[in-house]
Amino acid sequence: MTLFLFSNLGTTSGDSDDRCPCEILPSQAANSRMRLFDRDYPKFQFPGFTPEPGTCFIRARVTSLGLTVMCTQLLKYRGTSVTNASEKIVLATIDQVDRDIGLQFLVPKRLWWPFKPDRSKVIQAAMKSLQWIEHYPKGAAMGSDATFAIVTFDEEMRPSWEYLDAGKIAQRCRVEPAFLQIDPSDLVFRT
Repeated sequence: MTLFLFSNLGTTSGDSDDRCPCEILPSQAANSRMRLFDRDYPKFQFPGFTPEPGTCFIRARVTSLGLTVMCTQLLKYRGTSVTNASEKIVLATIDQVDRDIGLQFLVPKRLWWPFKPDRSKVIQAAMKSLQWIEHYPKGAAMGSDATFAIVTFDEEMRPSWEYLDAGKIAQRCRVEPAFLQIDPSDLVFRT
């Protein structure tokens, strides 16, 4: 059984249309990892190294514990790679998800400060809870096989990669294996 709730986590103007549908699955309720938001961004644009914006596929999930993102290199795409622009894509993704749902709930509450946290606090909290997965589908990487890596960022936003198989990535990031599977037709770059 799946329940759908509505939360005001993403409201900024008080409009009821800004409510976020929150999906609560029984298995998640048991371990207090409530899923709040799942969204694919099939043509996610980010600042690249050329005058044209970069494009990749983003799958984002927000739970009560934080943000999990899979960033996938598109097939037949010849612009800035997701590896080379990872720092820019992370910040653009956090910004987009914050606009879509609101990530203020990730910032620890201060009883004496009744105001909404500023953007820098939201980004810091999102980065602290972030699980970033970089994915190159079969045919997009230098080799012929698909690759997955958990990417971590230090305080200076310098990334480091740990390449693992899909099963270990799913286990470490606490996502079901289907989270790592994307319809191949969604991964072909089209102008």
